[in-house]
Amino acid sequence: MFYVLKEDASPCIFGPIEKQRWSYACAKQLVERLIYAEGAENGLEFTIVRPFNWIGPRMDFIPGIDGPNEGVPRVLACFSNNLLRGEPLKLVDGGQSQRTFVYIKDAVEAVLLMIENPNRANGQIFNVGNPNNEVTIKQLAEMMTQVYSKFQESNHLSSQQLI
Repeated sequence: MFYVLKEDASPCIFGPIEKQRWSYACAKQLVERLIYAEGAENGLEFTIVRPFNWIGPRMDFIPGIDGPNEGVPRVLACFSNNLLRGEPLKLVDGGQSQRTFVYIKDAVEAVLLMIENPNRANGQIFNVGNPNNEVTIKQLAEMMTQVYSKFQESNHLSSQQLI
């Protein structure tokens, strides 16, 4: 199940001031409002693209494998890293926040459509994601743990067969 956000009716929800992670959402909202106002007041041509968890090859990194502590990996890399190291998966606030994921090729195709159709895209805001695969972070952690366990079992069986 998913909820389609509508620009003119969706509630603007931000977390408490003492939670620093909300500054990112507030900053994005402010920039979008400034761009939109410049378009309305001075005719700025714009298209706003909101990427929702684009995933694909070489888009993330695993600390210690892809480089020494370069930035902060996203959830898939964090969970993969912890599974490979045999560490527990860390869930913020019990993992109840929700995410959707879209493959990079599909996301790029969406952006290309905007570029190829500037008259239709001008003044629009696009959420580029896939609401059909929405999952909580806790559900994602459970799925990744199950897949990793199956991989480990089959890998263990394969190495036993070699002996």
